[in-house]
Amino acid sequence: MKRWPIVFVGTQHAERVIFEHQVLTRSEEPIKFGPLHPSIKRDMEIFNEFCGRLVLKIVEHGILPERPTLLVQGDTPLCLNIASKGRLGLVAIIVRDALELMVLKSESVLTVEHLAGAVQKLPLRIGLCSYNPFIEGPVHIPSMKEYLRDEAEEFAHA
Repeated sequence: MKRWPIVFVGTQHAERVIFEHQVLTRSEEPIKFGPLHPSIKRDMEIFNEFCGRLVLKIVEHGILPERPTLLVQGDTPLCLNIASKGRLGLVAIIVRDALELMVLKSESVLTVEHLAGAVQKLPLRIGLCSYNPFIEGPVHIPSMKEYLRDEAEEFAHA
C-alpha cells in the first residue's frame, strides 16, 4: 500500500483498524471517525470544507476544466450529507458516479440531475438513504442514531 493514502473516517469501525499510537503521532487534532451529522455545526464545517476541496481537486486533476461549484452551493452539501449519511468516502463515490453520468450523456457541466442519478445508483440501491434528497429536497434529515447505524456488513452483500 506504499504511496496510497487511505482514509478510514466515516465509520466508527475505523478506530479498530488504525493503531491508536499511529493516529496520535500523525494528527494535530483528534480524528472523528464516525459520520458527520448536519445538526452538529463542526461536523458540517468539516463536511463543507471537504466538498470545497473536492471541487478544487476535480479541476486540479483535469477531470473538469472549470470548478463544479454546484457541490458547494445551496442545499447540495446538505443533500450529499443526507445521501451519504455523513460519510466522506461515499460523497467521493457519489460525485464520481455523477461525473460518469455526465460524461455518458456527453455533457460538460455537472448538474443536480447527475447527482440525483448517482444517488439512485448507489446510496438508494444499498439502502444507505431512504429517499433521494436531490429529487425530493432535503425534507428529512435522519437522526444521529440513524447516522451511527453502520450497515457495512449489509452493504457488502448488496
